[in-house]
Amino acid sequence: MAEDRLTYCMKYVFGEEGGYVNNPKDKGGATKFGVTQKTYDSFLKRHGLKPEAVINLKMERAHEIYRGYWDAARCALAKPPLDLILFDTAINFGAGRAVEFLQKALSVKADKVFGPGTHDAFVKAGSHITLAESIVNQRVAYRHKRVQEDPTQKVFLKGWLNRDRRLLAVVERGY
Repeated sequence: MAEDRLTYCMKYVFGEEGGYVNNPKDKGGATKFGVTQKTYDSFLKRHGLKPEAVINLKMERAHEIYRGYWDAARCALAKPPLDLILFDTAINFGAGRAVEFLQKALSVKADKVFGPGTHDAFVKAGSHITLAESIVNQRVAYRHKRVQEDPTQKVFLKGWLNRDRRLLAVVERGY
């Protein structure tokens, strides 16, 4: 079941991320399949591979990189659709921020580390739907705050919020 959900979630996120993008206004720089050059460089270095431009990233390698986000955000512990919300949030904001949003939804110390306290609260949590909604709402608030702090990012706000609306629709469907 977990691998089926990972496959589903990867397919969903790849559909959101698309192919190669290098918008000069995007502070993340060049990306392919949602993987930034910085993330790709780190992945290649950790695996003892030569550096290369993210435009050359192959789908199979992107799957490996995404698997790291799935594991780091502990998505396999979550029931649908929370697994997707955590995964998409990890890809979009980083695994630490995804865990932080989850911790805030759980009302535990928000330190970006999925430790024993977070795990215990997560296991005891009632509705994963409520947690998923909370995380998406935190994403929206974070995006507005980001644009308020850096108005140059307003050009991306509509697209970001559309992505969050699509995620809320997934939550409403329950998968």
